[in-house]
Amino acid sequence: MSKVKHASVAIVSTQQMIRNLLENVLRKSGYNVSMLCTDSQTFFADARKNGSPDICLIDCDSPKTDWFVISKIIKATWPSVKLVLFGLTDNKRMIQKAISAGTHGYLRKEDNLKDLYQTLERLATAKQSGEKKIF
Repeated sequence: MSKVKHASVAIVSTQQMIRNLLENVLRKSGYNVSMLCTDSQTFFADARKNGSPDICLIDCDSPKTDWFVISKIIKATWPSVKLVLFGLTDNKRMIQKAISAGTHGYLRKEDNLKDLYQTLERLATAKQSGEKKIF
């Protein structure tokens, strides 16, 4: 079993269907989904109460939240959390903004599950090698 499958994964999305689909896909593949959060407040409350996850997948398409700012706060509070934003855009400016926010990856919602799995695997490898980014 892959080392990343032992890591705890949080899924943050305002959309219940997205949260549930990702949870089901990851659990069926052996991943430990430890948190399902609707917004940043839920994430912060859960992480303070139960401890931070190893990996946090964040849906950055929420119209009411600046996930790039929230990502910086998460990294300042829990520096060891690996952040991966996912969204609809493939705009290079948005990806650069994600890098500046301290994230470790960006996935497009149109990407396939193989891309998600490869990103999670790279995060495990990056953690062992000390690599900072996996874009």
